[in-house]
Amino acid sequence: MSYTFPASRVTRYMLFIISPYIILGVLAGFFWLHTIWGSPLPGTSFFISIHSSLMLYLVLLPFIMGVAYTLLPTFWSYRSSFEIALISTSLVVVGETLNVLLLYYSINSWIGQVISAVGVLTFAVYVLSKVKLNNKVFFFADLYIGLSLVSLLLTIMFRLYESIFKNRFLIVGDYDFFHLFLTGFVLSLIIGVSVRTMKFKYTFVQNRILGYSFFLHLIGVVILAIGLIFEDNIFFRISSLLFLGSVTIYAYAYNVFERYPGEEYASRMKERDWIRYYYFIRHINASGIWLLTSYLLLAIYLNVPSYLIPSLYVWDASLHSLTLGFIGNFVMAYGGIMLPPIILRKASYKSLSKTPFIMLNSAIIIRVLTDLYPDISHPILSLVHATLIYLAFISFLVMMVRLMNEV
Repeated sequence: MSYTFPASRVTRYMLFIISPYIILGVLAGFFWLHTIWGSPLPGTSFFISIHSSLMLYLVLLPFIMGVAYTLLPTFWSYRSSFEIALISTSLVVVGETLNVLLLYYSINSWIGQVISAVGVLTFAVYVLSKVKLNNKVFFFADLYIGLSLVSLLLTIMFRLYESIFKNRFLIVGDYDFFHLFLTGFVLSLIIGVSVRTMKFKYTFVQNRILGYSFFLHLIGVVILAIGLIFEDNIFFRISSLLFLGSVTIYAYAYNVFERYPGEEYASRMKERDWIRYYYFIRHINASGIWLLTSYLLLAIYLNVPSYLIPSLYVWDASLHSLTLGFIGNFVMAYGGIMLPPIILRKASYKSLSKTPFIMLNSAIIIRVLTDLYPDISHPILSLVHATLIYLAFISFLVMMVRLMNEV
């Protein structure tokens, strides 16, 4: 029985639907970098203001939803509903697109956010209803997945509350709110999925270690949510330290810097398996570096006086170490390795390429180094950075198309 078909089609749809939003979002990011590394470009303020909305709600969210509908059913042995998957992801895309258009025309309306919230609610409730906490080995991994869905609901409901009752249709610069989405939803889901899928990297013994990571993570998310309610930055500062501890334990339990699968698995691996393994492990190793870098910089940003380190640059370096570095590498790792077997029922590998990895991580290195050493900043660097991101995305998309068409 195929547990994921036909909902897996939604993943392919999302890959192409979000493509124009990635192009627009990276362009908006270029305008932002040009502003902090050079001088503002006239007529770009609106695009800068919607950069986070584009990348979080019109790129990350629908893509993750599509992948979740495809991948999560394999954990708990159920058949995804194509109709629910298509309707919920479509509501999010339509709602968020409408929200951006309304902002562009200076129309203060929360109708787009309501449409998107219905899609998110449908997705979260549907998947939560399928979660089964009956596997001792993956108990905390499943708890992470459950926490991610609850955090997503909190994020969308908080944003809706801000727009309806406070007329705040863009929550710009609220890094604590971004982290309810990025740490609470995205990171929690990635941790749960990573442990669930890469069984050769995980054993029963490490389940207890992952439990320590989960409890720190859970407390951090709760404290972060309390801080948003009471609008007190001290809660975010505390949660940042908890998150740093949590990701450090996760990196150890999941062994993100592994370079060899162990004799038991290596003895059974063929040439195809080694090609897939090295592609995957390159991205996972890089993602681990950027994950720890991001939360270390977050702790510095929140707890070190800004006159010692310019907080704007540390904020930017921390945010994009997480989004581009950790999440970007994880998406590429799983996109190239997991999606072809799930969608096509075969392990494509001949078209796996180093190019997306090189382009993506070169761009992040330029960004983080320039943020940490702003004296070297220059508008040309922002152009180079944006160009590398575009090339990374294009080369990854081309690679995925070739993988899907391998004979």
